[in-house]
Amino acid sequence: MVMVEHRFFMLKNIFVSLFSSLILFLLIITPAFADNTYGTSCTPIYGGGTTCAQVGNISINKTVAKPTVQNPTSSSDYVQNLDINSSKYSPGQQIYFQITVTNTSTSTLNSIIVKDMFPATVTFVAGPGSFDTTTQTLTYTLSNVQPNESRTDTIRGKIVSLDKLPSDQAIKCDVNQATAGQTGQEASVSNAQFCIQKQLSQFPTTKGGLQIFPSTMAKSTPSTGPELIPLLALVPSAFAGLFLRRKSA
Repeated sequence: MVMVEHRFFMLKNIFVSLFSSLILFLLIITPAFADNTYGTSCTPIYGGGTTCAQVGNISINKTVAKPTVQNPTSSSDYVQNLDINSSKYSPGQQIYFQITVTNTSTSTLNSIIVKDMFPATVTFVAGPGSFDTTTQTLTYTLSNVQPNESRTDTIRGKIVSLDKLPSDQAIKCDVNQATAGQTGQEASVSNAQFCIQKQLSQFPTTKGGLQIFPSTMAKSTPSTGPELIPLLALVPSAFAGLFLRRKSA
């Protein structure tokens, strides 16, 4: 009778451990997949930047000019993303983006609607179509795009002034998102990340003249929560091993 009660007690403990592990697993993995900072169609990648969904017969690629190039004219002046370790823009500096849209189908697409959503850190300067200051969105249409044809447009913006940047961040990384699609259909998405850094003279100093640098907050990599899943799987195994060891004793 005592042996039966002992085994029942051990099985109960194992069940409780399994249930606790499941709850812990859900608590860890849920925030990792619920972060929509980069948009519902995009996921962050290691090293900075994102990878976005391409839908249907339309592909789109958004790039950002290198901050060291004042007047970008060739594709080599642009990159997909600028992470926190790349060269950075300064407050008030001009910033250029390029959007390349491709018809990947075998038929002519009469109308492709392109939308470029500006982040709060960039103001619109020049580009095709019309710009809505309320939504910070540039919209234009590409007509009669032939099969396998690509069209590239350049958009110029300007980094906001120092007083409009977060006061508690020395470096601010942001994302510019563009979409391309047809009316009534899901659009393809592409992102371009860039970072803004305040100049040394823009930071406060101590009485001794030393610069005071605020902490840097930048989202350039995805959460590492799901990588703990294999470790969680070891918890029930540990309890099962303990139970078998006591049983054999």
